[in-house]
Amino acid sequence: MLRMKIYYMQENEHSHKDQSREPVADLIFYEISREEIEAGNTSRFLRDFRPPDNVSPADLKALMGKILFNISGYDNDESEVYTVPAVRAFFQALHHEWPCWLFFCDLESPGFAAIGYCILPTLRVRKVSGAPTVAVFVDRGELSVFLKECIDLLEHLSELAELSEVEVEQRTEKMIEYINRWFSRH
Repeated sequence: MLRMKIYYMQENEHSHKDQSREPVADLIFYEISREEIEAGNTSRFLRDFRPPDNVSPADLKALMGKILFNISGYDNDESEVYTVPAVRAFFQALHHEWPCWLFFCDLESPGFAAIGYCILPTLRVRKVSGAPTVAVFVDRGELSVFLKECIDLLEHLSELAELSEVEVEQRTEKMIEYINRWFSRH
């Protein structure tokens, strides 16, 4: 199994529990602290997410789409977390070491979008008049390069996890829906 120090979220009350099996986490919650970010310290993350050479396909497959990354310590900041220079620098450096986001990230939450916004070199954010939201503008060329890196690794990890063609297609469709929802309207 991958060596990971993680927090497991509880199953929600709507999920079916099979009493004959051990409960399985719906998502794995991994927190990255402000202290780690401001120190530019990616070592814990890279240690926790560097799979050993002998990781089984089943263990790798079990983590696909199951990790929800959380950035803590910026709740009281007025800026969007992906506009904070230290956060952007942290994820840009981390992406060079670990471009595995599309395989592991949960694609039901906006978490990967925030990470993607951090990784992209050019980001413009504009406050929407009269609304609590902002409009995010990304460079299409930079987005294409970023997604190609992620997709190439997604394909490689899918092979290592011995995913079926159907499973690869399902993950790819989910990824396209996510990109269209969070990146193409900006």
